[in-house]
Amino acid sequence: MFCGSADGNLLPPYVVYRGYNLMDNWTYGGPKGTLYNTTARGWFNSAVFIDWFQKGFLPIAKKIPGKKVLLGDNLSSHLSLEVIDLCKLNNVEFVCLPANANATDKLQPLDVGFFAQMKKSWQSILTVYKQKNPSNASLPKKDFPSLLKGLVEKLKPKEHLPTAFERCGIFPLNPEKGLERIPDIQSTENIATILNKTILTKLDAQRFGNSQDKPKAKEEKDFQQERAIYHRGIQIHLHLLMT
Repeated sequence: MFCGSADGNLLPPYVVYRGYNLMDNWTYGGPKGTLYNTTARGWFNSAVFIDWFQKGFLPIAKKIPGKKVLLGDNLSSHLSLEVIDLCKLNNVEFVCLPANANATDKLQPLDVGFFAQMKKSWQSILTVYKQKNPSNASLPKKDFPSLLKGLVEKLKPKEHLPTAFERCGIFPLNPEKGLERIPDIQSTENIATILNKTILTKLDAQRFGNSQDKPKAKEEKDFQQERAIYHRGIQIHLHLLMT
């Protein structure tokens, strides 16, 4: 995973391998500060995101005075009470992109103006690797960190990231510029409504599951009462986070 800022700074990557145990030789030779982890399918989950937030993001954010804004998409792994509490504790606003506007490729700055360059450079690196290692049907994990380092050295975040944030209307802040990229949303007020609904839906699903998965031993009245109390608690958290 990559994370970058509007002033052109690129945080060290966070690598998630598919596996159950992280081998030492999977971590040698990568970019300085890179963090490594594993999951069963090589995907981000809540535990991995919290690990990145605590070890990859917060140490850098704490060095920056004032309020910070972290922009993310609507993966359920990004949304948890622990992350919300850490944001409040560390003066961080966590802003999620609208889930039902297909907004990631339109409002996420790295998607808009950074990943295309990165993918092109990565393809070039893989082509050279394949030429040097024709017998390898795939890329061994032990070779990945050094190739990742070569990729990071090719990137030009100072040149591309500020432009990407500006194109999205995020920095300098220009809400109407962002709205032009997602014409099916007509106002910033609608965006706020969608974000609040999205966050509540994600957190509700994490705690209670789908409606058909309600605990059979719990009466419907008690279940709904508990859910209402939980929703109120989340709304208070969101209000505190946004004020």
